[in-house]
Amino acid sequence: MIGSDAFRLLFGHSVRIAGATEGVILGAAIGLALCAASHWPRLVWGSSAMLGAGAGLCIALVDGRMMAGSLQSLVVAFPSSQFGFDGIGGALGETGLGPIGRTVTAAFEGAIFSVATLWGLLRPTSSLIRPSQASDGA
Repeated sequence: MIGSDAFRLLFGHSVRIAGATEGVILGAAIGLALCAASHWPRLVWGSSAMLGAGAGLCIALVDGRMMAGSLQSLVVAFPSSQFGFDGIGGALGETGLGPIGRTVTAAFEGAIFSVATLWGLLRPTSSLIRPSQASDGA
């Protein structure tokens, strides 16, 4: 909300961008995926992707915005821009990024973001040299 108000003050255009609601929904899905990872480690990546995609779908259903939706709002606010989503929209039978395109990209973005965040949280930290390892090698 603060970001869109600041954008309106600076550029004179009102845009709808991702905000706290989208962050809460996606954060809850990632937290659930992290919890599931401790119980079912073999299913961690698939469950993370499914939960993230589900969160993206929920965001799209409540008329929220993920990155592609936020960029589409900027494209609409600045019609002389060279940027567009005609390729994605054309593949889905829409002009630009319509409701179907926004839903599909939100699910995809949610899945990718969830898996990447979980990977960052669960990746091994063996690349860090611990003091006991440094003295053993010398």
